[in-house]
Amino acid sequence: LVSKAITADTRFKIGFAEVIVEVYKGQALAGLGGGGIDQSLGLQGVPVRTIGGWTQLNMRPIRHVMFGGGCGIDDPDDRDVPPGGRFRNLVCEGHVEWRPPGPLVFGFEYRRFSTRYQTGDFTATHLNLAAGYRL
Repeated sequence: LVSKAITADTRFKIGFAEVIVEVYKGQALAGLGGGGIDQSLGLQGVPVRTIGGWTQLNMRPIRHVMFGGGCGIDDPDDRDVPPGGRFRNLVCEGHVEWRPPGPLVFGFEYRRFSTRYQTGDFTATHLNLAAGYRL
């Protein structure tokens, strides 16, 4: 099995805003963070071709607070997807991080994703609440 990919990534800051953009196109990319929605092989063992990306905006208006959001998509070529396979994955999220003076870190993320199957879309909501200690 041969994996092939072309990718482009950029990250830039403008004042207190940071923009992150990642795009890719290729085949048999299950090992690329879920490329092809974790499907390397499709019908008759043909590598699944896919295209996708992620865009995120982070804002840090004050030193101890960062918030933002992002969306990403992974869209395999429908002709390559095996029966019962996944045709598209779409996820969007919003997050906030608070780093008060000292070693503590707190964060919250809301994530909603939708995966398209032959039988329809499956959607779910994921909430993360985190607390940490940094040295």
